[in-house]
Amino acid sequence: MEFDDSSWELANLPHGLEIEKENASGMRICQGPAWYRKSFKVPGNAAGQKLVIYFEAVLGKSVVWVNGKKAIEHLGGYLPFAAEISGLLNGAGK
Repeated sequence: MEFDDSSWELANLPHGLEIEKENASGMRICQGPAWYRKSFKVPGNAAGQKLVIYFEAVLGKSVVWVNGKKAIEHLGGYLPFAAEISGLLNGAGK
């Protein structure tokens, strides 16, 4: 699945959304939805194994997509969670 993220800002984790100056007052702690994208390769010897991605902490409603398919939806404040992604991979490791 092709998706053009070339205009996206690079981010290192952990990462917090920056409050824009016009919204920096009024006790707002975030500015709505944020999208992150991570590319990775699964080794060919992982075929047939259960594959899980782990998130140490995510604030609010999180939806994880793998290759355009929804893997998991998580609600919580800075809580860890994991998503089993074995059936969502393309190519090696599938």
